[in-house]
Amino acid sequence: MLPKRFLPKPKDNKMKHEGDVINARKIFLKEKNNNLNFLLKTRYGWIEKHIDNYISNTDNKYPKIIELGCGCGFIKFFSKKKIILTDVNKYKWVDFSTRAEDLKKIKNNSTDILILSHLFHHIKNISLFFRNAIRVLKKDGIIIIHDPELSFTFKLVIYLMKHEGYDITANPYYNFKGYKKANPWAANIAIAKLVFSDEEKFKKKFPSLKIIENSLADFFIFALSGGVVAKTLKIELPKFLLYLFHYLDIFLVTLLPSIFPWARRVVIKKKR
Repeated sequence: MLPKRFLPKPKDNKMKHEGDVINARKIFLKEKNNNLNFLLKTRYGWIEKHIDNYISNTDNKYPKIIELGCGCGFIKFFSKKKIILTDVNKYKWVDFSTRAEDLKKIKNNSTDILILSHLFHHIKNISLFFRNAIRVLKKDGIIIIHDPELSFTFKLVIYLMKHEGYDITANPYYNFKGYKKANPWAANIAIAKLVFSDEEKFKKKFPSLKIIENSLADFFIFALSGGVVAKTLKIELPKFLLYLFHYLDIFLVTLLPSIFPWARRVVIKKKR
């Protein structure tokens, strides 16, 4: 049996270049990687679909869109929308720096869409994040979250590779006040599962927010990517095989949702 709490030391990580977004961006621009491109196209395509839905439902053709914790800034290569990139660190492609917990520099009721692509499990104070997300979003604004899902297979790989950590016993709403001093790359991969597998508790804590999608996805296409930032070995595959694995993922995730999904997709709407 795998432990309920597993927090490996960074020196034991078997993946390379953990947290090195500059290197990851350099490799992405230099090398053709069908596997990673397919994964990111699928991920950002889902995000783009919800941006388009927001535009059609609100008749707002030019929404203010902010990505939090943009990391490598890959979204700009897969979306034609005007998206403001933010991160805790100020890289050259980042528009301004802010922590997801406090969302400083973002005015009240000013934003239509917040995007968190594999940032959510790095947030140290989830309750504070949602309170400030409510503050900065306009009425009917949305939060789009794509994050790892701690299924059995993902937990097993994390345990073997010692990449990041998880704690399924944690209180996801713990008011951690030392988030500013914490390592921004420290993570609890269980956090999306802990928060969004109990929608009733989420509704009670944040009555002004409504979850409009809470779904699971990805297995093979995530595993075959070789890693987005931290890197491991991969076998380059042609697109037709990647499509085959993608549809196999849909089947496996639907059939055994506790075993196979490596990603959770959540869309949340501000009601008032």
